Amino acid sequence: MTDKLCLYCKKKIMGRADKKFCDIACKNAFSNAQNKIPLEPVLSINAILKKNYKILYKLYPGRPKTLPLSKLITQGFDFKYFTSEYTNNKGERYLYCYNYGYLLLDNEQFIIVKQPSNI
Repeated sequence: MTDKLCLYCKKKIMGRADKKFCDIACKNAFSNAQNKIPLEPVLSINAILKKNYKILYKLYPGRPKTLPLSKLITQGFDFKYFTSEYTNNKGERYLYCYNYGYLLLDNEQFIIVKQPSNI
């Protein structure tokens, strides 16, 4: 009969014939490794969203206002990332980064808005 090895640490297992791990710590570590999801993409996207949010937060004057699009571009705003969108009854599509949003206009300008707090 061959010696059974722990699936995690590869040490010799003593005990029941169907035992797969040498102890509970190895069992938990193996399970955690199997269930781990890669967080790197999430962290990098969250960093972009945070930067976009900060830019909109700084530019928001306290009321909806039209501003030149260059204000977003020069600060490194990434237009590919937003958290939600809203299309009004006129068909205008507002893109939001959390509670700050913007509407791109045809004349190299945008309108910046803020959702009211519901919390």
